[in-house]
Parts: sequence; structure tokens; C-alpha cells
Amino acid sequence: MVLAIGNDKQFLQLCTLLGAPEIAEDLRFVHNQDRVINRQALEVTLYPKFQAQTAAHILEEALRMAIPIGQIRNMQEVFELEAAQDMVLDEIIAGQVTKRIKTIAFHIS
Repeated sequence: MVLAIGNDKQFLQLCTLLGAPEIAEDLRFVHNQDRVINRQALEVTLYPKFQAQTAAHILEEALRMAIPIGQIRNMQEVFELEAAQDMVLDEIIAGQVTKRIKTIAFHIS
């Protein structure tokens, strides 16, 4: 997972989701600049909280709570997504069936 916690409210929401709202009150982590300075300690503190829940649960709840988060996927996982499958083009080039990917995911006019 990739997190993009941009403010103290989002950090509190994340800690609440992880079942540890008290982490957001720890003076080492109260404000973003504190979390940056104490990043290693923050990682050590949060790691077991993430391990205690499934990735699917964390992602679902984080999205519901408007916590900016994303799932890291390998290429196989990406192409298993319905949206990605819709971007695969089957073409015949020089008599051979090929697969190519649309380079534009959506169009805004």
C-alpha cells in the first residue's frame, strides 16, 4: 500500500482505522513535520498495526474514510483488473495476432 497522508486529520483517521488513535497523540507524530523527522520510529510503531489487519480491510476502510491510499500491484494483478482488460487491443499485424495496450485511459473534452 501507498499512503499519501497530507495533514494531521488524515493521520488521526489512519491511526483510528488501525485501532490505535493514541499514536496520533504521541508528540513524535502530532504534526507532519514531526512525522517526517521521526519517520523511522513511526514506521516501527505503525508496522504491527498494519500487520494485524488484512490489506483488503485497510484499503476498503481507508477509502470509505477518505484516507488517501493506494494498492501496489504487480503487472499480473494490474492486467487482471477489468478496467485494464478493457484497454487491451487484439490486433493482427503482419498476419500475427498481437496484443497492445491503449495508451489513453480516458478522454476529457
